[in-house]
Amino acid sequence: MTTSAGPRRIYWPSVITVVSAAILIGAEVFGAAFAGGWALSILFGLDTTGEHILQAVLFLSGVAVM
Repeated sequence: MTTSAGPRRIYWPSVITVVSAAILIGAEVFGAAFAGGWALSILFGLDTTGEHILQAVLFLSGVAVM
């Protein structure tokens, strides 16, 4: 079994990259849910409440997939 010579260090540029990617993906999911809900509500002739419900459903499904 190999032992490490010293304590492990966090490589901060990689952490910043991963956090930035997560923020970008989250913003894209939110934007796609907003635009998709808006487009589908026009397509199906929904009112404002139906549009918001559809946007929420699409957003939650996007979060579940992430």
